[in-house]
Amino acid sequence: MVGDRLTVGQRTLTPPVLVRIQVPQPPDLIALSPVSTHYPFKLVMGILALIAEFENDIRRERQMDGIAKAKERGVRFGRKTELTVDRIAQIKKLRKSGTTVPEIMRQTSLSKASVYRALSA
Repeated sequence: MVGDRLTVGQRTLTPPVLVRIQVPQPPDLIALSPVSTHYPFKLVMGILALIAEFENDIRRERQMDGIAKAKERGVRFGRKTELTVDRIAQIKKLRKSGTTVPEIMRQTSLSKASVYRALSA
């Protein structure tokens, strides 16, 4: 009956006991090492900064080349001037006829500074 033990006493056998084994964590070697992790980090960041600066210089050089080529083709940069020669003459004519500066501003859709700049030109 020894060989028949598993089938005979199924109810009397105790279920297997699950035991949780606590495995200690290995020590943090980086924290225990005498070498600081600060310097390698600074080295990597410095290298990345140099690469970024190099790429920025290349971009700026390409941009300046493009601007130079555009200027050779006659492209004008910046905002278009509001005070053309004709417009300055119109503003001066309006002022000589007795129109006030606020009225000139309304008629020409210019700021006060632009009107006075045209009158002093």
